[in-house]
Amino acid sequence: MWLARRAGSLYNGPLSVRFASSAAASIINDKMQELARKLAIEDAYMSPLVNTQGSSDVHFGSDLHLDPTMARLRIVPNSMSFYMSNPGLEDALRIFRAFIAALKTLPCIPLESYKRPAWIDPNTLFSDTKQGLSKSEKENYYGLLDRLNQIDPHLQPAELRNLLYKMLDKDHISSEVVDGQPKVVTSLLNQQLDANGRSITVGRRKSASARAIIARADTEKGDLGQILVNGESMEQYFTTYIQREEIMFPLKVSKLLAKLNIFVTVQGGGFSSQATAVGLAIAKGICVQNPLLIDTMLNSGCLLTDTRKKERKKPGKAKARKSYGWVKR
Repeated sequence: MWLARRAGSLYNGPLSVRFASSAAASIINDKMQELARKLAIEDAYMSPLVNTQGSSDVHFGSDLHLDPTMARLRIVPNSMSFYMSNPGLEDALRIFRAFIAALKTLPCIPLESYKRPAWIDPNTLFSDTKQGLSKSEKENYYGLLDRLNQIDPHLQPAELRNLLYKMLDKDHISSEVVDGQPKVVTSLLNQQLDANGRSITVGRRKSASARAIIARADTEKGDLGQILVNGESMEQYFTTYIQREEIMFPLKVSKLLAKLNIFVTVQGGGFSSQATAVGLAIAKGICVQNPLLIDTMLNSGCLLTDTRKKERKKPGKAKARKSYGWVKR
């Protein structure tokens, strides 16, 4: 009855009104019934009293929750991933996919010349449990980042470059930011060629140190570029395929194979560390020869110094962390 009285008071008359036309009366009565139903629902939402017994007036077909004026009555999460198991990871993947969709027409570097940089471990960013992320979640994370990083560095927008640099693992690289760009870029831009047009750069890995002198080969006269390491050819000094590929990778990325004469002196460390140091020195020398290739070399990971070293042995342990076998007697 209170509902009839409220609806009737709004119309200054009873809930049902007689009209000369039955059609007009039906339309008006339907409108009044709809208004009364909405007023009842609004009172149920706005009532300060809590009905612990529940309410029998349930209107499943109501669209009152879509009314913009009723938005203040419900909490709307800011993130679309609020109710997912890992909202942070889902938001990051959504950003990666948005970049891929917007830049899908840009050309990419060949897969054989792509080298994955040291991305941040997703467990440190998005996992709050001891189990960590699943294998499929990690593969999805690394796959989308690699797809973005494969876009031609010369065509990457500034927003994408900033995103990719933020996702690099700073613990495994030595490129610090100076004036909004990596420190290695600033140092390369300050270097100049000597009087003979040669670049002199240094690369290091563990205890190995390499010094590379690079000069352009005169290809018009049939001079094919060569690589000499400590007075020997690269094939004689580095006998394994992986070590030679580590050295040739910067030349493949910059498409300068057989176009440069490279003379390297290297000392310290083992052959694997020496190969990495030589590759870094060659990559820096290429950037000094042509500064336009700095972005290409940086995004392909050629200018990132691997600062990892063998961890020292601890007293009371077999190695750095390995313990001796426990024997009861």
